[in-house]
Amino acid sequence: MKTDVYRVIFMGQIITDTDQHQVKINMAKLFKLDPRRQEHFTKLKRMFSGRKIVIKDKLFKSDADKYQQAITQAGGVSHIELMPGADQRKDHRRKQGERRSVRRTSSILPDRRKNRGRRKTDQED
Repeated sequence: MKTDVYRVIFMGQIITDTDQHQVKINMAKLFKLDPRRQEHFTKLKRMFSGRKIVIKDKLFKSDADKYQQAITQAGGVSHIELMPGADQRKDHRRKQGERRSVRRTSSILPDRRKNRGRRKTDQED
């Protein structure tokens, strides 16, 4: 049985007629971010940069709807996307055998220590 998984996307858009500063405060509270901490401030700044940010992935539709409702209540606009399934991802991967130009018949190599080298120290007297 195939189950679809979704991800929640936020691109920094806010609901019209809302204060952007208040939306940032609400989003910080929602995601438990403290803007006084540098790493949290950076995350919050990245969320409102206008780029596509994945808030959460690998969710069922009902869970993705809950995330979207919470972001909407905070004043943001989010989108839900269907994630590609495992069968679709596997088509894009290259197989191990296709990477090699010559097929290996054996990975066991002879012991090179038994062979004599070209150095003077390697030669027996």
